[in-house]
Amino acid sequence: MRQPKYPGSALIRLLPTLEQELHVQSLDSGSRALCCDFFTEIISRHAAWILQAGDQFTSVIISAFDGETDPRVLMKHFNLIALLQSKSFPGESQHLWDEILDVIACYFPVDFEPDEKDKISRHDLAASLNGALIAGLKSGSPIAKSRHSGTLLELVIEKIHSDSAQVRP
Repeated sequence: MRQPKYPGSALIRLLPTLEQELHVQSLDSGSRALCCDFFTEIISRHAAWILQAGDQFTSVIISAFDGETDPRVLMKHFNLIALLQSKSFPGESQHLWDEILDVIACYFPVDFEPDEKDKISRHDLAASLNGALIAGLKSGSPIAKSRHSGTLLELVIEKIHSDSAQVRP
């Protein structure tokens, strides 16, 4: 994608193929992490083109990582979701803004106990999740602010009243 002759419009033509043929959830964790890196690069390098297909691109990312369990992939996924929101790719779609929040809110609070092979702490994962949770509020999108503020407040109140030790830092 670094080639100057590579037309950005090809990304828009690529999206239907990604929707139909890229089954991220069936890949191993290393390949899923690579998919996060791929989408991050696309957003970073071709944001103007992706804006033209914002809804479709956002849907591909949401469906690709919904239900992820590997902590290394989750860290990348939370960062990808925060980047997606910072660029306001869900646009004017209340449904997509809500769906983004739904797909990451299920991880709050972070219930994770690292083992010896993990280089990720519960704190690292929680910080990445928190960044994704509040990215919509910081995006500048009026829809995200109105939809996320109430939902996040309800989520925090619900979790604080729970008996889970994971809710408290």
